[in-house]
Amino acid sequence: MMRRKLLQTAVTIFVVLGGIALTSQMIKWVDFETAVHLNKKKPKKIFIDVYTDWCGWCKVLDRKTFRDPRVIKVMNKYYHAVKLDAETRDTIYFQNKPHTYIKEYRANLIALRLLDGRMVYPSMVILDEKFNRLRIIRGYKSADDLLPILIYYGGNYYKEMKFGQFKLKTYKKAYRDLFGEDPR
Repeated sequence: MMRRKLLQTAVTIFVVLGGIALTSQMIKWVDFETAVHLNKKKPKKIFIDVYTDWCGWCKVLDRKTFRDPRVIKVMNKYYHAVKLDAETRDTIYFQNKPHTYIKEYRANLIALRLLDGRMVYPSMVILDEKFNRLRIIRGYKSADDLLPILIYYGGNYYKEMKFGQFKLKTYKKAYRDLFGEDPR
């Protein structure tokens, strides 16, 4: 009986620890309003994945890029990550203004504003801690293509140098500092 209890306890611990490990290896996605609220408590950049349900490349981005352990680590370290369905009919409140679905554009006003009306999917938007837009990233990006951008803005390198200079002179060291190895 004692042996059985020990085995059950060991299995329970294994399952719980396995769940913790799995959870820590996923991007912590939140909705837009939650990111704004979290940012008040713990300021971070805001990364917004603007997608639609019918977008094939959006699904590839989810399945490949956003499951890469390196992308997960950088996103969870530097960003409040938001999933935003561009076609949501929900009202999203931002900066004390309601953003609703605009029938003529088949998109929510917040997505239209974030993307300057150029509705390309997938698109990703990076905002600073004060909600100023830093960059729009249009189209599918592999993990290797997205990582330099995430590190550049997340690590505040954009305040010191242009992106091209960062990629040539600083990216390799920044990557090594984060992952203990050279970029692939």
